[in-house]
Amino acid sequence: MISNIVAFLGSVTMSSITPTVWPYMKKIDVNTPETLYGFIRGLYALGNIIFSMLSGWLSNKISDTRPALIIGKFVLIGAALSYLLIEVFHSAYVYVFIGFEFLLGTSVGICNVYRTHIAMASTEADRSKAFGITQFATSTGLIAGPLLQAAFAQIKYPGFLLFAGIHFNLYTAPIVLAAVTSIIGIYLLFCHFDGRMRIRDIPAPVYTEDPTLLTTDEDTFLEEDKSIKDKEKPKNLPKYDVLAVIVLILVKVTSELVILNLATVCPPYMMTAFEWTSEDTIIIQTVLMFSIGALSILFALSYIFFKMGQRIKERTALAGALLLFLSFYAITYPWEYWPERISYQHVKGTPAPANRTMAMNPALRAIVTEALKPGSQIDIVGCNPAFEWCETTPRINVWFYNIVSIIAIGIGLPLIHINLDILYSKVLGPIKQGTLQGIFVATGQILNVIGPVVFSQLYTLYGPKILWGLEIGVSGTALIMFFVFWKRVIPYSEMIANNKKKPKIEITKYPEKPIIKQ
Repeated sequence: MISNIVAFLGSVTMSSITPTVWPYMKKIDVNTPETLYGFIRGLYALGNIIFSMLSGWLSNKISDTRPALIIGKFVLIGAALSYLLIEVFHSAYVYVFIGFEFLLGTSVGICNVYRTHIAMASTEADRSKAFGITQFATSTGLIAGPLLQAAFAQIKYPGFLLFAGIHFNLYTAPIVLAAVTSIIGIYLLFCHFDGRMRIRDIPAPVYTEDPTLLTTDEDTFLEEDKSIKDKEKPKNLPKYDVLAVIVLILVKVTSELVILNLATVCPPYMMTAFEWTSEDTIIIQTVLMFSIGALSILFALSYIFFKMGQRIKERTALAGALLLFLSFYAITYPWEYWPERISYQHVKGTPAPANRTMAMNPALRAIVTEALKPGSQIDIVGCNPAFEWCETTPRINVWFYNIVSIIAIGIGLPLIHINLDILYSKVLGPIKQGTLQGIFVATGQILNVIGPVVFSQLYTLYGPKILWGLEIGVSGTALIMFFVFWKRVIPYSEMIANNKKKPKIEITKYPEKPIIKQ
């Protein structure tokens, strides 16, 4: 129960922070390059990778996940303080953003041990429900965060002065919220959470009978099965299927690559293509995240109350999620049949330059320079004239793009998040999963270290076409590979059962000397 409340608070925090970072950077400096945003996203992933593995390993060593979760919350408070100092150290805002993103990634990486707690505190039979509850908590946070952000959006920049030059506005309010929720999380973890690891025997089916409960009973799931005597416990169980683990890690990497593009390239791309201001971007992304969160909640509830985990097997759900991601990038690719092209920078509400040459007009560039000054009320929208590809890149319809995004991502993400974690934990079987869960998360984040920089650079040089084509190729390849090894990617218990069904070959030994009958 407590782990799900903490997951909810963390989801509220991340869903309200994420839409503000890029618009805030552009508000401080309208010429902030997309590559810088990619670089700091890479640092976020680096912190996530290092501390996912480290916290998983340490949790295994001490057989307890609580210390890591508490430390992660303290680190998040440090990240929040660094973000608030951006206004104070305006001239060094780049370095403060770098520190903030690394600390944020570190916090998320440390707190990823909650996956280990969920996996080890539930039975294999009830794991779909357990992860469904966790997804419900995080999805509810995905809705609560944008709702709060929509309220914060009414506090226009620069907002209310707090202290030492720090203001409370639509950009800083989510960070203040993050600090508050972290303090609440620390209290809950200190006083009401048992993170001790206990390894289950195979099988140990224990069920919570009360269907009205929105969470699993942690004490029940952590309780050892006393009905099995020591002499009856299985000995020398075979190791988990390494190939199945590798395949699931590849699926994880693929899903992270897809999400990487959504997190790194899509915000500046939408802001450029649809001529949004920083404030517009926050409001519209809030609506998108709210809609995606609502769909995620519906899926989570289906796993809790309608036994969706039994109706749709994990492998089928993962294949469906990969297909949805493939469809999203294929449908939203800037095909040539779209009549309009992306417009270059201009003052909001005025006609856009007809081409790149007109966008380089000295008078227009002087206005853009004026917009860079602190406190300027001039809103510049459109594509940076440094991007030659804008002149030839079709602009997809904004309504079409957003609707497809909500459907594909709102269904695909919960399918991936619930079922990939479930199947991976089932494949590992009855072992301490802290280290391997840390490796699982860290491997999925490896691309996010250099990926944001590479993706941002490709976007800056060539536009969205090359990246959308890459995502189509990666998703398609992952889908094919998943089907090739379909029969190997099964739960540990099913692998044991299949091994027992295999016929044993008996070898008849003949005597070394021939028997001579008299």
